[in-house]
Amino acid sequence: MYLPYSYETENGITVEESGFVKNGGDPEQEALVAKGSYSYTAPDGTPITVEYTADENGFQPTGDHLPQVPEAIQRALDHFARNPPKE
Repeated sequence: MYLPYSYETENGITVEESGFVKNGGDPEQEALVAKGSYSYTAPDGTPITVEYTADENGFQPTGDHLPQVPEAIQRALDHFARNPPKE
């Protein structure tokens, strides 16, 4: 595990993150995993909070202000990921 950190700026931005190495010791499967969040106030006064995980699958943010993939489309994407087209 690497040392977690957090800070807050004078203008109200807050950040925190911690992480660990997944499958440590196996160079073929090893991956750094970071989890954290950041918050700020948008120019229109809306409070914005983003929580995220970053790992071998990339940066995966969540937040109420972010668009969501409709359930039917997500099911289709999952299906195609499990059943890639044959060449």
